[in-house]
Amino acid sequence: MQVRHVAVRGLLSLLMLVCALPALAAQAPGVVIRALEFGNASAWTLHASDDVQASLHVAPGANGRTALCLGYDFPKGVAGYVEMQHPLPLDFPAHYALRLGVRGQGPRNGLQLKFTSADGWNVWWYQQPEFAPPATWTTLHIAQREVGFAWGPRKDHRLRHSAALQLTIAAVQGDRGELCFDHFALLHAPAPPAQWPVPRASASSALPGHPAALALAMRAGRTWRSAAGGAQTLTLDLGAERPLGGLSFAVAASAGTPGVRVESSRDGRHWQAQRSLLLRSGTQVLLGLPDDPVAHWLRLGMSGNPHGYALGQLRLRAPGWGRPVALLQTLARRAPRGEFPRGLSGAQNDWTVLGVAGGTHTGLISADGRIEPFAGGGSVEPFLLDHGRLIDWADARITQSLRAHELPVPGVQWRAGALTLRVTAFGAGTPATARLLARYTVRNNGDTPRRVTLALALRPLQVNPPQQFLNTPGGFGPIHRIRYADGIVTFGDDEHVVTLGAPAGFVAGNLATQSIAALLAQTPQPRTALRQADGLAQGALLYPLYIPAHDAATVGIAIPWTGAVPAPVADASVAARMLRDQEDQVTAAWRARLTRVRVQLPPAAHVFQHTLYSALWQVLLDRDGAALQPGPRSYARSWIRDGAMMSEALLRMGDARAVRDYLLWYAPHQFSTGKVPCCVDWKGADPTPENDSQGELIFAIAEYTRYTHDLAIARQLWPHVESAVRYMNTLRATQKTAAYRHGERTLYYGLMPRSISHEGYSAKPMHSYWDDFWSLRGYRDAAWLAGQLGHARQQQAIARAADDFQKDFFASIRNAARWHHIDYIAGSADLGDFDPTSTTIALSPVGVQHALPQDLLRDTFARYWRNFEVRSDGHAPWRDYTPYEWRNVDAFVRLGWRARIPALLRFFFAGQRPTAWHQWAEVVWRDADAPHFIGDMPHAWVASDFLRSALDMLAYQRHRDHALVLAAGVPPQWLEDGGIRIEGLRTPWGSLSYHYWRAVDGSVQLQIPAGSAMPPGGLVLTWPYAAAPGATMLDGQPVTWSGDQLRITRLPAMLRVAAPDGSLPMP
Repeated sequence: MQVRHVAVRGLLSLLMLVCALPALAAQAPGVVIRALEFGNASAWTLHASDDVQASLHVAPGANGRTALCLGYDFPKGVAGYVEMQHPLPLDFPAHYALRLGVRGQGPRNGLQLKFTSADGWNVWWYQQPEFAPPATWTTLHIAQREVGFAWGPRKDHRLRHSAALQLTIAAVQGDRGELCFDHFALLHAPAPPAQWPVPRASASSALPGHPAALALAMRAGRTWRSAAGGAQTLTLDLGAERPLGGLSFAVAASAGTPGVRVESSRDGRHWQAQRSLLLRSGTQVLLGLPDDPVAHWLRLGMSGNPHGYALGQLRLRAPGWGRPVALLQTLARRAPRGEFPRGLSGAQNDWTVLGVAGGTHTGLISADGRIEPFAGGGSVEPFLLDHGRLIDWADARITQSLRAHELPVPGVQWRAGALTLRVTAFGAGTPATARLLARYTVRNNGDTPRRVTLALALRPLQVNPPQQFLNTPGGFGPIHRIRYADGIVTFGDDEHVVTLGAPAGFVAGNLATQSIAALLAQTPQPRTALRQADGLAQGALLYPLYIPAHDAATVGIAIPWTGAVPAPVADASVAARMLRDQEDQVTAAWRARLTRVRVQLPPAAHVFQHTLYSALWQVLLDRDGAALQPGPRSYARSWIRDGAMMSEALLRMGDARAVRDYLLWYAPHQFSTGKVPCCVDWKGADPTPENDSQGELIFAIAEYTRYTHDLAIARQLWPHVESAVRYMNTLRATQKTAAYRHGERTLYYGLMPRSISHEGYSAKPMHSYWDDFWSLRGYRDAAWLAGQLGHARQQQAIARAADDFQKDFFASIRNAARWHHIDYIAGSADLGDFDPTSTTIALSPVGVQHALPQDLLRDTFARYWRNFEVRSDGHAPWRDYTPYEWRNVDAFVRLGWRARIPALLRFFFAGQRPTAWHQWAEVVWRDADAPHFIGDMPHAWVASDFLRSALDMLAYQRHRDHALVLAAGVPPQWLEDGGIRIEGLRTPWGSLSYHYWRAVDGSVQLQIPAGSAMPPGGLVLTWPYAAAPGATMLDGQPVTWSGDQLRITRLPAMLRVAAPDGSLPMP
């Protein structure tokens, strides 16, 4: 199982992996190596993804050239691409540049210029993810640094040779339009010098003894000083054209920060204004140029100080230095620890999700108590002022909590001397009236009264940290305007912070030039407004609090996600009472929803129990409306793979409505061919071929039907099942030709074609057995659904297809083991790779454990266990792992390896971050404090893997005899202290309840009430101890075990087992 942060989730996900640079960033024109004109449409091949229309036509170009226009029409709800390809062998020199002439019309979509290897597997690209077509002919000058390796198996990512050129439009806003191209050129570019020339400075004025040249002096006190009065300019001759990310310079500590306008030139005569971002840290001014311009000259126009300007120690900075997040990280490194969030300060920042079930917005709360109400936006951060001393997260000992250890009301507590600050946040209301509520309680634990000011700072910094680059890049959350009036802060795109408890007022400023201490030192105002074009506006609500000894004061805020903006509440006591009431209502509603299935475990298993319920609400809160999503930020997309397995977990926990809503939302995104999109997001259905998708959709529909017996929904969704089966048949037909009867290709006969599958094969698609297991399950479930709906002929035909597919598939498994000389079930037929976490699905949910080659199956997980042991005991180094490995717990349960399960539990629970929030990221790093990409957090697919494995430990469906096996993964220690009580665990045969415990007399007892689920194969108990069971009485009658198993076929049932000598040894 490959980690998602290494993988590429299809074409559209790839659009997020490379930062876009502006269209006009240019390298100097050089000698043309190869040029391509666009007059011959027949030389190009046109491609379009599923259900997208594409066209090519000739049109006039610039300067008498002929152009080709690539037209596109993306249907509503369909993502994808159109592409034109031309054979074009190119040898790239060590230093090159590109030119592309373009014009067009239509909305913003992704533009990609791609170079492919001869086999098509390796791709390099230049891209602009949101390209606005220019109405007039424009030449894009593309520097070598803007071309990167996109995907492919090649280890050497340098572009040396390509065989074809592709021009691609990838849907973002979709709709219809066209892009026209009239020339392409590959050019020589000058090699960058070993050392760039020393810049020379000139200025509009200079005081005696302070010439412009001193702006470049590196000694403190040696500065250029301008004359007083009016605007001034400082011009830099860089000595050669070079790319720039910005510059930094020093000013006097007492000097104000000048306003600076930046212009660049390549010839010293024609000047172009550059977008810039200016921040200040002490005496250092950081002037970022986020567009990384190429320039020979720079001109800084300064304004705002009638007394003139003085600066020195000017340094030019490399490309990338001046992007907002990079500048903020530089600023944070220079600032005292605690002034900026951990994520910007070189440490890992953890968070959890806030929201309402089925809502369309989610917030985040960090482990330090910052709250990000909207994706990609700023955050509300608490500070305390105690007699002029600023207290931030770095000054406190911080702990986290959940309400009742398992409900979605997270809390963060600071302890700083005699003061504590507790932040509690939660989502309230319905999807139509959703709001985020936060309560801030400051407690004085000392023996004397205290006067403390609580500041709630709204800053343009996300909780989502900078290393999170996918989908919603983290770090910077621009705030361009802030307004405060009448107890409400308005910011961004009409977003609001409503005060619950009246503040003294509001202070506002610019994060670029103002520290948090300086911001909070201002006098609070009853009304204020601020606009910042750079997005670095910040402000704070100030609450002066008088707190008696051993007492507390509480204020709060409300941030509406949907619906009307609530009125502020001035009276702090009324606000505190309202917040308590709202929290109690939310808690009661969640308690009712989460405990449709009741699981009560002994104290030794309380973390397991709390995580069971926490994982359920994480799955429900990560949703966007009906869409099941694995994460709230980086993975805020809906994959059918994730959704199908989440659906099973939800069904077992009694939340069938969420599954029904998901299926009714996802299924209509199926393509006209019957192909099921691997994922769907706001752009539409993703056409990337992942051949597990059909089986997963069918499985989810069948599973919903099995658990709910809702044949009306099954009939409504049946056309999607039929269409998916037809598409699977079409795919298989391509692998059952004569070409697959000989040599290595026999390994692939009758399988699903290559795909990137479950992200393991993004570099190069493979014949993934993950796809085949899911396809087999899809065939079997489609046949079952046909029978349930009375389609007898279709049932027989699909069942025959399933049998034929299973025959070819299982033959491939055995043949691949021989071909690759391996003793385990491979992850793919091509590679013979070892991927046990992927192979777990063969056991569950696919359910073919009994039909697989048993030697290969057991050796697969025996090898996993050996690898796990040396990793967990420290004998093998490791950096990270993905908690998808929870699926191996399920496999061990089904293999009967109960004794090994406690070690897995200890290791995986140690990966929760933070511990009290009972959640996992997609990637767990051994160094929990170092900043790394973690996928997303909380990761709902991981949560569902835990749920499915945890529930299988308590009761699992054995497919070979349609029995429910009880407590097969439960450690014997869990039978102590009252044992295990299960009430209402959903199964396809009804709800299961039982009480399983070890009594004071040493006997082991199991009680199952009347009305509990009874499957056709009965209920099977497996004996948990090494010692053989003693005398066994079932409903007062002696019964005999079959090995370590006992089958129960009548209810109610009362089982009592004595140890051989009348008592069991303590485990």
